[in-house]
Amino acid sequence: AINSIPSSSLESKLVAVLLSSRAEAFLKMKLFSKCINDADEALGLDDQNVKAYLLKSTAQTELSCFNDACKTLAVGCLTTDSSELSEKLKFFRQLGKCISEIRHLEKENRHSDILKLTQTFDISHK
Repeated sequence: AINSIPSSSLESKLVAVLLSSRAEAFLKMKLFSKCINDADEALGLDDQNVKAYLLKSTAQTELSCFNDACKTLAVGCLTTDSSELSEKLKFFRQLGKCISEIRHLEKENRHSDILKLTQTFDISHK
């Protein structure tokens, strides 16, 4: 039923809700690519689907695609016309998680680079 093309706006929104629910199930099963695909389909039918943006960005974060996750959240925040503060806060919380992961990876990379340099130049901490 999800594969059929909706004929009305109401049907589109319903199929989008079903797709975002299935995306959530895929996320819980750690099938991140399938989650992203369903979230994308849901957003193609209803670009106001906050849940689909959040699920997609979470899956992208799990795949270490932090820049993509940040872009998804930015688009979602700008596209959705939700006037509820709680909905916008969900975007900002998720964006904060992405930025935190990016900073953590940057620190790890710097530490890794320093270790490589010490090994390259045979510098020891004696």
